[in-house]
Amino acid sequence: MGFDLAKAYWGKGYMTEAMEEVIQFGFAKMGLDIIDATVEPENEQSIHLMRKVGFKKDAELKDNLIYFTLTKPDA
Repeated sequence: MGFDLAKAYWGKGYMTEAMEEVIQFGFAKMGLDIIDATVEPENEQSIHLMRKVGFKKDAELKDNLIYFTLTKPDA
């Protein structure tokens, strides 16, 4: 999962709303069991967003990125 949002729209809840819909679509319609995402370590707002929508942070940095995973609730 990846996203990019113009700075003028930061902090307005758009990405939270979009992420929740994408997650629901991925699990319910696509049949995914796991969704993963990467975030640059300095992007504190995106790290917060990942945690807010339920992603868990992997223990180690890979390719200078923080990896997050979200497992289907009933998987």
